[in-house]
Order: sequence, then structure tokens, then C-alpha cells
Amino acid sequence: MKILEFFSPAVLTDSVPKTLTALSIPMIVGIAANMSYLLADAYFIGLLGEKELAIVGYSQPIQMLILQLSIGMSIGASSVISRIVGENDESDTIKASKSVVLLCVFIAILIVVIGIMLTYPIFALIGAKEDIMPLVKEYMIINFPALGFQFFVTSTSSLFRARGNMLVPGCIICVSAFINTVLDPILIFGHMGLPAMGLQGAAYSSLVAYFLAACLSMFLLVYKYQWLNFKSLSLNDLTIFFKKVSTIAIPAALSNSANPVATSFATYLLSSYGNEVVGAFGMATRIRAFALIPLLALSAGVSPFSGQNYGAKKIVRLKEAWRWGIGSSLFWGVFLILLFTISNHQIARLFLQGENQIEITAQYLFIVCFGFGFCGISINASSMLNAFGKPIVSSLLIFFRMIVLYPIFTFVGQYFLGVKGIFCGIALAQILGGLIALIYLTYFLHGGDGENTD
Repeated sequence: MKILEFFSPAVLTDSVPKTLTALSIPMIVGIAANMSYLLADAYFIGLLGEKELAIVGYSQPIQMLILQLSIGMSIGASSVISRIVGENDESDTIKASKSVVLLCVFIAILIVVIGIMLTYPIFALIGAKEDIMPLVKEYMIINFPALGFQFFVTSTSSLFRARGNMLVPGCIICVSAFINTVLDPILIFGHMGLPAMGLQGAAYSSLVAYFLAACLSMFLLVYKYQWLNFKSLSLNDLTIFFKKVSTIAIPAALSNSANPVATSFATYLLSSYGNEVVGAFGMATRIRAFALIPLLALSAGVSPFSGQNYGAKKIVRLKEAWRWGIGSSLFWGVFLILLFTISNHQIARLFLQGENQIEITAQYLFIVCFGFGFCGISINASSMLNAFGKPIVSSLLIFFRMIVLYPIFTFVGQYFLGVKGIFCGIALAQILGGLIALIYLTYFLHGGDGENTD
């Protein structure tokens, strides 16, 4: 009982470090489970062969794009709903929740339909060659519906998080990740009397796991907590709150998508070096995503904290949360530098077998890790700005880092240093983007645009 109380803090009154810790720890588990889908699929698919592992590399930007869209939608929706919760308006909270669910269903359907229809041109644009296109289609025709359910589950987790309940969405994704990990070897290689399905087996594992997670999430929202119902769904109310939610959520989702779009550009540059390099890069970026889980969890916890405290005009608490976020990001960044400087080859060997792929992955981890702490600062700044109802500023900071700095630095890096130069460009974009976010949000909270009240 005490554990449940700890993970349901009084967001407006409990100490800032305690509150952020309580909000973030369950998200570490939840995000780790979400990322484990990527690592488990990559590991088992990699055992099938080089072409199959290359598909992991080419599909990585697409999967991360949809994951980041869903995280952005979750952050934006949490911003709107948490501020309504801070104003203590239960009726409007339920109406806003309905809008979030319907918006998520609509976008999930779009993801599936557009993804299946445009599979060939999307992968051709990233740089996938004709020799692996049949495998790409075989994998993605099942994986896109799985990604649609993933989008729904991750986005609607905001309905729990906005009320300060971080434990339930974390548990839901943990259960689905466990199901996916168990099903992967069974369906990919054929066990327990089932035929070996290869790539399609990995996709079916994800589809089943995310479908069950979506069902469990809706059951809890509608029946267990009764935070959601459609009995008195007014078209006028729906329109009003749909606009409020989409005004924050859509820019947040689009700005979050800048990261995988930039990764797609890097994948395109690397495709000229062959499938082996692309496969190694795909694995490296999945390891990177796993390494950044604590920072992603902190940004997820910061969102409802910032929304409620901003709605209650507790600016001093927000300043303390920002300082705590900076310190946590830099501390974790230094830890990752030490880890990947010492153990980059050993970590790469856990997931890869070919020596050249191990070397490329280890090189990526060694170089890019120097920007991880600054990446955490950028993520937290964007999360707080979205919670303040400032999605445009948040989007500009992200787009400048990922759509301006990232392509320029990686392109120039490739020209001078080849593959290693691309990795150096990624690190430099993270460092400079983090410094810009640090300067701006510090200025905002100390009187630039914020209010000095508590």
C-alpha cells in the first residue's frame, strides 16, 4: 500500500525530487518494456541472416517515427488534461479524455492504411535496395497494424499520466512486452507445433502483444477507473476539446517525429556503404534508445508535473524541476560515456555476430554517447514547454536540432570522414541542440516569458 502511495504523489505539494522520482520510475519500466520490443525483434531477426538484419535497420526509422509520434501525442494530451486536472474540473477532464481517444483511433487507422499502401516508396526513399523489397513487404504488411495498436496504447497512456498515475501504463506495456518476447522465438523459428514464420513471425508477435495491451488499457479506463465514457458524447463538446487537445498534441507529435526523420537521413547516407552497415546502424540506434530510457522517463514524468504546477502558477517549483532535470541528464550522460567508452565492443557482441557489424556498432556507441546528456536536456525542455502550452517553441527547438543541425553535420561529416564522420555529426547536433534548449528554458523560467509567482 505504501508503494502505491509513493507512486501517486501530490503533484502540487510534495517535494519536487520525490514527485519527479515517483512519476518517472514507473515510466522507466514502461519505456524499457516498449523498447524491448525493438531489441527482442532485432536480436531474433538478426539470427535469420544479413538481409533480415538489414530490414531491421531500414525499418528502424519507421518504427521510431510512429513511436515518437505516439510519445508526442501522449505528451501533448497529458499537457492539456493535466492542466485541467490542476484546475480541478472533472467534467472537462472526461470530455478531453474522450477527444484524445477518438483522435488516437483516427491516427492509428491512418498509420495502418497509409503505411501498407506506401511501403515500397517509403523504403525506397530511405535507401532500401530491390533485393530485399520482397522481405520488406512481407514484414511490414503485418507490422504496420501492430504499429497502429502501439500508437494507440502509448498515446492513451496520457490519460493515466495526466492524473499522476504512472504505474498502470507501465504495467500494461510490461505485460505486452513479455508476451512479445515469449512469442518471438516461437513464431519466428517454429516451436510448440507451430510453423516457422521468419520475419512475419516477429510481426505477428508484436501485433498480438499490442492488441492485448490496447484491450487492457481500454478496459481499465472505462470499467476500472471510470475515467472514460461515451454515454453523453456531445458533438459540440467533442469539437471544443478535440481542438484544445490537437492544438498541443499534434505539434508535439510532429516535433517528436523529427528524430526518426533525421535517422532516416542518416540511414540513407549509410545505405551507400551496404546492407551490413545499415543493419549495424539499426542495432546501434536501438541500443541508444535503450540507453536513453531514464531520460525519456524523466521527460514523461516532468510533463504532468509541469502542466499541473503551471496551471496552479507554482513557478518556483518549476524552476527547481528544471534544475533537477539538467543535473539528472548530465549525470546520466557522464555514466553512459564511461559505460560505452569501456564496454562498447562487449555490448555490441551481445546482439551481433559479424565482426564488421560489431565494430561499426561499437564505433557509433563510443562517438555518439558524448551527446547523450545534452540530448536529455533537450527532451526535458521540450516536454516542459509542451506542458506549458508552448508547442510551437518546443517544435522549433526540436526541428532546429534534428532537421537543421543533424543533416548538415552528418552530411559534412560523411564528406570528410565517411561513416565515422556521420556519427560525429550526430553527436555534435545533440550537444549544440542541448545547449540551445538549456539557454532558452532557463531564460523563460527566470522572467523571459514565465511568471515569477508561486
